Amino acid sequence: KALSAREKIMSFPIPGPRAGFEMPTREVHLTAHAAITKGYVYALSTVIVDTDTNLLDTTKAAAGAVALGANGEITLVALEEIDSGAVGRFAYEGIMDVFCEATSLDVGDYLTADNAQAGLIIPDVDDLKIVGICLEDTAADGLTRCMFSGLHGFTTASV
Repeated sequence: KALSAREKIMSFPIPGPRAGFEMPTREVHLTAHAAITKGYVYALSTVIVDTDTNLLDTTKAAAGAVALGANGEITLVALEEIDSGAVGRFAYEGIMDVFCEATSLDVGDYLTADNAQAGLIIPDVDDLKIVGICLEDTAADGLTRCMFSGLHGFTTASV
C-alpha cells in the first residue's frame, strides 16, 4: 500500500531535545564606543538612542567603583575585533571563548567582571554577580571556554 501524504510527512524523524544541556549563544549587533578586542568584556550603554523604540545600541567600558554587573549593567563579550564607531557582534549569553585574567583557572571556577579588567576574573569579595563558569583548565591569562550569562548571571560570589 502506498503512503498518504500525511503518512509520508509523519514518517520522517522529528528532531527533539537531546540528552544534556545546551546553551545557545545570544548575540546582538551594537556600535562600538572604542576599538573592541575579540573576547574582551564590555557593557551595554544604558543611553536610549531612539525613544520611540527604547533602542539601546552602543557599548561602553565598565564604569564606577563596583564590579561590572552589580549596578545593573548588561555584560557583553565581543565576538570579533571591531573598529571604534563600527557595528559588530557581541554576546550576552552562551558558551564562548572569553578573555580571563588569572594565573590559572580550573573547570567549574566562577568568574565575574570588574571595571579594572579587560576580562573575567575569579571574585575576591562576596556578593559579586557571577557571569561566567570556566569550562576548561587554563594556565594563564587568555581566551578560555566559558559558560557566560551577562544578562542574568548565575549566582553571587561567596568567597
